Amino acid sequence: IEMDVPGVAREDVELTCDKGELRISAERKVPDENRAGRTDERRYGKVVRTVKLPESIAVETIEAELSDGVLRVRIAKKPEAQPKRIDVK
Repeated sequence: IEMDVPGVAREDVELTCDKGELRISAERKVPDENRAGRTDERRYGKVVRTVKLPESIAVETIEAELSDGVLRVRIAKKPEAQPKRIDVK
């Protein structure tokens, strides 16, 4: 899963997995400085996305990385859900 979150700090991103759903929450906070008289084309606030996960995933393998404004979430399948290679005799 990849999600664009430009300008969001690592501590403002939260991932939770519960009952087969991955919930991604990110918040871009308004800067503390006085912004009077400036045009600002950025959006601020919180965004939440929920992704339904298949039963074949291994929840304990979920990894998340935030780099250059892109959140990348890697999810692996359970070993028993991996395709099996069958040798032809």
